[in-house]
Amino acid sequence: MANPANTLAAHGGNPVADNVPKLRDIHLPGEPGIWPLAPGWWILIAVLLVLLIWLLVKLLKRVRQKRYQQKILDQYSVLEQSLLKHPDNQSIAAINTFLRQLAVNHYPRTDIASLTGNNWLAFLDKAGDTSEFTQGAGRILIDAPYQRNARDQGNASSQPAQLQNFDQRQFSTLIRNWIKQLPAKNTKKRGGWV
Repeated sequence: MANPANTLAAHGGNPVADNVPKLRDIHLPGEPGIWPLAPGWWILIAVLLVLLIWLLVKLLKRVRQKRYQQKILDQYSVLEQSLLKHPDNQSIAAINTFLRQLAVNHYPRTDIASLTGNNWLAFLDKAGDTSEFTQGAGRILIDAPYQRNARDQGNASSQPAQLQNFDQRQFSTLIRNWIKQLPAKNTKKRGGWV
């Protein structure tokens, strides 16, 4: 039998060298691929997708509201032109009726239908966040029916008399601003005017 000391001397004194197979260099794995995505990326994509859908819905609602508002302003423009041509109590009554129709469409009917006089103006003030209906140009809505036209005074062939103490420009601006303050059509708030 061979002497272990002689065997160690023959191989340079390292008994492990005989027992270890020849190893190759270490090969590193390749770069990780982009697919499949890690769970964190899927969560981020889902959150961004939900956010994008939410933003698109909000934008679509806003565009629809602006179109609807423009349609109302176009309808008002017809009444406004009539008022500019014939500034009489009939033109004011038509605008008042138009405002009532808008109010009934945007606020609970039970809160609007019975309002008259100063209560009607107070509603318009509160809904439009102003005081110009009760204390300014908007008072013409309740004052105009009591102002007499030239026709009412027995002169049937003459044009209607000008409304007294009436600033058409200020009144038109007030009505346009009130229309712009309207809430979205299907968001009627319950339990009060506004």
